[in-house]
Amino acid sequence: MKRLVPMLMAVALAACGGDMSENSTVNPPAAMPAAKTSFTAFTETLIHNQSETEEPLAVAPKDFYFPDDDNEAAFVAVVPAV
Repeated sequence: MKRLVPMLMAVALAACGGDMSENSTVNPPAAMPAAKTSFTAFTETLIHNQSETEEPLAVAPKDFYFPDDDNEAAFVAVVPAV
């Protein structure tokens, strides 16, 4: 029985990826992803705030989602008819 306990501990440690001496650094928690931005709302705001003669605006990187991907009338309110 005394030889069974160390063997079971070794198997348990191997199953967990080894002991803590192999991974001496503590990994910081992963950063929370930023909330996704509606592409439709972002574009409408950008168009409303931009004039024809104004310089282009720098836009920070964003994680978009596309709720109006199949909606042909999504930008009718802000884009003039051609």
